Amino acid sequence: GITVPLVESRQDYLKVGTRNAMVISVAGLALVVDITNRRVRCALGSVGPVPIRATVAEEENPLYRQALGDIQDNKDAAKTEYLRALDLKPRNAATLWYLLYNREASNAYEKPKTEWPVALGYLHHAQVRDAGNAWPLYEEAGILFRYAPYSLTGPSESRNATEKEKEAHRAAVRNNEARKNGRRAIDLLVQGNGAPQYVIPPYLTSVPDVLAVAWHYRYFDMYSLGGMARVRELARSGAGYAQFMASEEKDSGGAVRAAGAFIGLGKRIAGRWPEKDDPETGETVIQSLVGAAIVSIGLKSLQTVYETLGDSANADAARAETEALKLRIAVYQKAVQAIISGGDFAAY
Repeated sequence: GITVPLVESRQDYLKVGTRNAMVISVAGLALVVDITNRRVRCALGSVGPVPIRATVAEEENPLYRQALGDIQDNKDAAKTEYLRALDLKPRNAATLWYLLYNREASNAYEKPKTEWPVALGYLHHAQVRDAGNAWPLYEEAGILFRYAPYSLTGPSESRNATEKEKEAHRAAVRNNEARKNGRRAIDLLVQGNGAPQYVIPPYLTSVPDVLAVAWHYRYFDMYSLGGMARVRELARSGAGYAQFMASEEKDSGGAVRAAGAFIGLGKRIAGRWPEKDDPETGETVIQSLVGAAIVSIGLKSLQTVYETLGDSANADAARAETEALKLRIAVYQKAVQAIISGGDFAAY
């Protein structure tokens, strides 16, 4: 007899014949996804004198290697599989470098000084192979702002922070390295706003990750989207940087450019609703909504910048534009509520 080890697995068998039953197979395929040992095994029947293992398909298929990387718990093991897939199919380089970046970035928050440079290296590889896509530029801007603590929620803006904490934060944002990272982040945002396309790698949410923060940030109690933590930090940091440029650096041009970068970001990525949308998911209206909300964040920051600079005319103009935008956002709100409740969002 034959002893078959019991493993946690998913299995399937397919066959091709001249009819559905009571027929000798022209070809058969057995597939086992071995969850315990993290392997996939494939066997073919009726294509040789005996059943045979498709070992080349198991070991040398780039998608198989990529799938193995996806299920690895250890990032180094995942890296080995992704790089093997890259060797087998160089044309898929952008996606694989994105996957390497995403795996490294997931650990970078715990060890930022050592892990983020490695993650950025992978992201730069992806940028080169995905030229014209704004997403990696926006992503890098978010990383750089992690080293430039201009967030509006920083200690200098917190009511509960001690004077010592506030002073430490002020010193941190005046640091030359922080200023350099802030300028570079805004440059990347502006560059991304001018890129011909914005395509999110497939492992992220369908709703633009960099916009999801805005809806969460401004309308937290009503609707929530995934993947917002680092994007919320990006939005707040950008607004804080614009205000820093106005109040500390007295750089009116730099402050207006920083706020304008986020306004441009929201306007550029906001979906064309209701011209194009999926009636069941309302993806485009959600994109339009979060795009409008991030424009609102930029306008509010711009208003504060102009007030700091003593430019009341432009401050009033930004305030008026913000109020007008609120009416549009209210329409988006009703449409999203209709989607959530299963109603007819097209009526809005």
